[in-house]
Amino acid sequence: MTNKAKTIKIVTPRASALFAKLSEANRHFCKKPQDPGTYEIGLVYDPNDPAWKAIEAQLDDLIDNEAREMVDADRWEDAKDDPSRAPARANYWRADKQKDGDEVVRTGLRVMSPRMKEFWPGKNGKPDRPNKVAVYDSMTQRLLPIPEIGNGSVVQARFVAAPYWHSGQGKYGVSLSLEAVILRELKSYGADDSAAGFEADDAGYVGAPVEDTWDPAESPSEPEHEAADL
Repeated sequence: MTNKAKTIKIVTPRASALFAKLSEANRHFCKKPQDPGTYEIGLVYDPNDPAWKAIEAQLDDLIDNEAREMVDADRWEDAKDDPSRAPARANYWRADKQKDGDEVVRTGLRVMSPRMKEFWPGKNGKPDRPNKVAVYDSMTQRLLPIPEIGNGSVVQARFVAAPYWHSGQGKYGVSLSLEAVILRELKSYGADDSAAGFEADDAGYVGAPVEDTWDPAESPSEPEHEAADL
């Protein structure tokens, strides 16, 4: 068993965003009010892409040469007599699926979902050390506030991969701890509110023009942060 787990920092190629929760934490699976939610983003990618193949190779190596070494030795011995006791290798990706009518079909793509805890529990389980994912635009400028990132947005992510062994669940694998996201192309949630597909008709009802009063100078700002490696 290793004394100190090896970790690696990974910057991904471009991917398609899926179910991003970055402006506020996902608390859907919290059992108690004091439990931390998670900031997370699904990265949909083509496993045949050479750049993504290289990342999967790094993660597989971390599992097979680090996480596997963390497994209690007696579990492997027990598995010789009882195969059901064999530790299970947990996967770090899931198959991408889409609905085709009433049928759910696999797209052939994969989804990797790095996460960050909303906060680290302090004494007595109370919230301590709040976290926040750093999100940048394509010019590596920090985005504040963080926009709602819709499915299909083009992103890159930086995360730390660390091996683990969960004796209670009998699983070993790698955790993907999200650090930062760079937003290359934004697709917003919600319906299309443009006038695309309609023809103008000045003989019909004409309302007062709507003035766009948004002033970028009034947007919240924060001291510059480095988008290292993104």
